[in-house]
Amino acid sequence: MSSNIPDHYGRTELVLMVMDPLHLFAYWEVTPESLREAQDALGAEMACARAIVRFYNISPVHFTGTNAH
Repeated sequence: MSSNIPDHYGRTELVLMVMDPLHLFAYWEVTPESLREAQDALGAEMACARAIVRFYNISPVHFTGTNAH
């Protein structure tokens, strides 16, 4: 069995893993097909778009999708 980590997995996904109570490990992959779909959807706005992963603390609230801290 190889211990090498692949460069890509071929799936558009964000994976978040708990390492310990204070640390998380995350990796994010976007396939070329998904990127093309985003480019087509954004059109000219794609020129100033950037990829962002945003985390919200929703633990102390009943989260509705709009009330994150």
